[in-house]
Amino acid sequence: MRYIVKPILSLVILAPILFAGCEKVAIAPKVNLEVVGTTHMVDSMVHFKITGNAETYVIYTGDTDHEFAKSYLAVVNGSNPDLEKVVLSQDSLEILTPWLALRINNRNAILQEGEEPVDEAAVLAALSRMVGKVYSNKEIPRFELTKLMPIMRSAALEIVDNYFEDHSTYLTPEGGFSTGVAIDRYHRSFSYAYSQPGKYTVTLVATNVGDKKYSGSGYIQDRTSSASEYGYNRVVKSVEIEIIEP
Repeated sequence: MRYIVKPILSLVILAPILFAGCEKVAIAPKVNLEVVGTTHMVDSMVHFKITGNAETYVIYTGDTDHEFAKSYLAVVNGSNPDLEKVVLSQDSLEILTPWLALRINNRNAILQEGEEPVDEAAVLAALSRMVGKVYSNKEIPRFELTKLMPIMRSAALEIVDNYFEDHSTYLTPEGGFSTGVAIDRYHRSFSYAYSQPGKYTVTLVATNVGDKKYSGSGYIQDRTSSASEYGYNRVVKSVEIEIIEP
């Protein structure tokens, strides 16, 4: 048996080295965006020339609903676009304490047969532990407080709704995010007709993608499909264009 174990150990030790050597690192794309021609009119095709070595290309034409500055990529920039955050501050706790103490005393004074009194000290201690803690939604603190005061569920809901501060961020622009057009990496050409005169910023987003990350919260804790699970390198190029009346 000892002659069999040694080769197996060697293979186990060698395996990470082999996989590490095959890892694909995303390199920065080298790309360029040009407008073909110098005069461009309403409802006439404008031709764009794209050169480079990226794996994916997306172009934003700059007109309504297609502005890069209002795209998901530009606005979110790695954040959750609609992340709810609720927090109980120390100031809020001090304000709600006398109100809550009175509510609890009044409710305990009219207990029905079989009802357990609300433990005021336990509820206030729990609220003290909540101070400064960021909750991803209001349901969590509501649930925690309701467990402590089941006969006063309405008061538990009022505490969260009226005294927990809303630190949520809502980044989604009115009307939704602007969209771009995916360009075939093998036929890097694009034509577009503008319906209104004016000056537009045309933006090309070129991306190279690396290997999947098998570590960190992107894989271990949350295995939903996401671009954050992959290494990538991105380049943004822009050109200005003016469209005139015929």
